[in-house]
Amino acid sequence: MRNKYPLLTGIAVLALAINVNSQIFYSNGALIAIKPGAVVWSNGGVTLDNTTNFTNDGSLTVTKNSTFPIPGDFTINNSSASQGNGTYQVEQDWIN
Repeated sequence: MRNKYPLLTGIAVLALAINVNSQIFYSNGALIAIKPGAVVWSNGGVTLDNTTNFTNDGSLTVTKNSTFPIPGDFTINNSSASQGNGTYQVEQDWIN
C-alpha cells in the first residue's frame, strides 16, 4: 500500500525527532540560520563554501570527535560569510 501523504509523514517524523547528529556540516552556497535557543552540534567539522550566508543566533559546537579529514575545524571559503550574535565553540581551527 502506497502512502498518499509522504511529505506529511516526513514532517511528522522530523517533528518527533529529539536528537539529530551530524559528522560533517557542509554548505555549498546556501542561506543558513541558527535561531535563538537552537543548538547545532557537529562532530566532524563545518565548511561554508561558494557564497554561503551563515547566521548564528543560537549555539554552534564543532568537535574533533571524528575520523573525517577536518575534524573540529570551522572553515569559511569562497566569499562565504558568518554573522550573528550566537556562540561558537570550535575545538580545532577557525579557517577563513
